[in-house]
Amino acid sequence: MGQSGQVGGRLGVLSRMRRELKIALQSNLGSEYPAIIVGSMGRSGSSLVCNALSRGMARARKLHLFGRYGQSLCRDSAWNLVDRSFRPGVVYKTHSLAEELPNSADVRAVFVFGPASEAALSVLSCRDRYGLAWIEEHFKHLRACGPFEDLARRDVLRFEEQIDGWLAQKKVPLLALHYEHLWEHEEEISDYVGFPVRLPARRNRESRQRISDDVACQVAATYSALDAKIAGLSVCSVRGREA
Repeated sequence: MGQSGQVGGRLGVLSRMRRELKIALQSNLGSEYPAIIVGSMGRSGSSLVCNALSRGMARARKLHLFGRYGQSLCRDSAWNLVDRSFRPGVVYKTHSLAEELPNSADVRAVFVFGPASEAALSVLSCRDRYGLAWIEEHFKHLRACGPFEDLARRDVLRFEEQIDGWLAQKKVPLLALHYEHLWEHEEEISDYVGFPVRLPARRNRESRQRISDDVACQVAATYSALDAKIAGLSVCSVRGREA
């Protein structure tokens, strides 16, 4: 094995050790707060919400005293919800379909959504910003039913299925939030999760570079009906079991 291979091997071992330590600490610290699953249709604010919830959870559990590592103990990802165990006091980000949600009284869910055309345009811009590897991973997480090249012409990322499934599920309590209205509902978010949540200052979305007018028009036409459907949804609602 060459030197680069040896370095890569050592880094892999260290990464697994850090992961195992994190899981052990999450499992043994205990928490009065349930696990929180943050889902979304992708590119609609789930990272922002997940970060805000994990910061709030760390403060509520006094783990913020350990700095960034304390917050990292309150955050994880769960790209596949099937047969996944969820540790109390941890916030999980996912793009899984609602049908994969666990039937558990110890889990609360938050679903963030927004205009489908905006999400599609954001993904299209990400190819230049983050590269094809990011695109492939994003499509895998969202259970895509078609290639990137079809995104402007049809709903390959299953935005409508994501929204319909999450809003209809009754396995776990659900707080549904429209991205554009997050900052109006900090109090409702805090009441739902049981600890204070503070969102970061609102910033304008990143510009969609290198997207032609023709592609933008195609996206607008493709997702116009779904955008209209989304525009008619409540911007903040609690659904499912008694929360």
